[in-house]
Amino acid sequence: MKTFRITLLLLLVIPICKLHAQPGGGGGLVIAGFYNQKLQKINILTDPDIKMRSFVLQDSGIYETFYFQQLRQAKKNISISGYTHDGFVLPPVTYYYGGRYRNLSDQRILIIYKHDTMMIDFRGIIGENAGGYNDKIDSIVIQKGYFKCLRSTDNSNYSGFLRNGITPYVFHTKGNTQHTEFLNYTDKIDTTFLREDNLTPLFYQQRAAHYIETNETTLAFADIDKAIAKNKGKTTCTDLYLLCGAYEQNNQYDKAIESLTTIITNHCSQIYWNKDMAPEYNYRRRIGLYVKNKQYQKALTDYDSIAMLPTIWAKAYFIIERANFKMNYLKDYKSALTDLKTLADTSEGKKQENNFINADIYFSLAPAEYYNGNEKDAYTHWLKAEEMGYSASSSGTYPTTYYDSLIQQHPTIAELYLARSIAIADRGPYIGWGDETQECFTKAIADIDKAESLGLTDYRVNMYRANDLYLLKKYTEAMKEINMAISKNDTIAQCYTTRSQIWGGLGNSKEAQNDWTKANELKKK
Repeated sequence: MKTFRITLLLLLVIPICKLHAQPGGGGGLVIAGFYNQKLQKINILTDPDIKMRSFVLQDSGIYETFYFQQLRQAKKNISISGYTHDGFVLPPVTYYYGGRYRNLSDQRILIIYKHDTMMIDFRGIIGENAGGYNDKIDSIVIQKGYFKCLRSTDNSNYSGFLRNGITPYVFHTKGNTQHTEFLNYTDKIDTTFLREDNLTPLFYQQRAAHYIETNETTLAFADIDKAIAKNKGKTTCTDLYLLCGAYEQNNQYDKAIESLTTIITNHCSQIYWNKDMAPEYNYRRRIGLYVKNKQYQKALTDYDSIAMLPTIWAKAYFIIERANFKMNYLKDYKSALTDLKTLADTSEGKKQENNFINADIYFSLAPAEYYNGNEKDAYTHWLKAEEMGYSASSSGTYPTTYYDSLIQQHPTIAELYLARSIAIADRGPYIGWGDETQECFTKAIADIDKAESLGLTDYRVNMYRANDLYLLKKYTEAMKEINMAISKNDTIAQCYTTRSQIWGGLGNSKEAQNDWTKANELKKK
């Protein structure tokens, strides 16, 4: 039994992974296992006797990280050395500074297990890790006392920090300078940093944010009130954002909107990396609240306010989004049609083959035309959207089910079948290239055949059929189809690109290169 205990102790004090670089640096500190003083492993996910709190400390405030409670809820495992453990992650300090790195780690872990209270203080350990890598330690043995980690005398010796973890071995060899360089121990626990007079508004704000995430809004409101009281009754932008989130969590949308309106008036920002984006972010959040409160006209007014911002990002997508809002919530198809037509006209000269922005424009323009009574143009533009690459980068079924619904209502419209064919074929490569992928291309060909039987007989029918046959590796059949497409229209670059691929499948690299060159020449015209 004694031999077994010594062996287990050695396993604990000679970690599989040493603690590299710094605790709580760019990627945080992973602690894979927790043990009691009998060296029995503690499952921190299920053991009710263990309580853990972790803190970031700085001159202007104290932040409680609450990751332990979240870990219990999520039942996550921590990866270390290729294995998973019921472990714990001390989060990186960068999380609390809006993604900005700090020179030193300034974190503490307070652990209470049955009758043992343990404090581990990582203050003063080098803390910058731009790569975002996790530091790792295999074990902590929970025991009474306050353990302060010190910086190595040689900062380049990253493997020197806490070489043996927080284990009894470190203290049995207390006289060994190799270990006391990195760790100081006293049995006195100092929790004065948690006294009420030492807690700052930032502490309560951080905890309120956690309570909002866990839907404990009563506790959140209480901590917001404490933060305001600590700040001599002043309500800050952070308090307003927290109030907005708590009210929204309670479905008190009027009060959430009121808080967000004050945020907009006060020019508040929660965006650290680009504060110029804050107005758009605030308006968009209020739009979401207006929608939940069924105040659609007010939401549209906020869309109009965003349109006037000089910093608006991706304006074309914004116009599409606003037009879809008009259609979905206000049933204002006429105004949406005007917006989208104007956008399509201004983008027309800039578009390229498979231009995804224009694909989105036409995919939204089609229903606007459809509900305005111009069904013919709508069918043309639904097809055009697919030809320009709409849904081409998605494995989802939305585009195909969308056309399923349209075809059920209009079973004799050739353009809808060809549009669905392209959507089905585009989905194929994203689902594994197995039997299901082959089924996609077979279904796509069936829809092309249906479109042709309904009177759509131009080059596109043969070109898309050739492409699907090529993907099914039916190269001879594919070549016949693409030659037919080119005979119908010899000015389409995509036809030559497709034939180049088919030549490649047939092993004729010379003809493949010739058609590739021809395709590039046509693209330049």
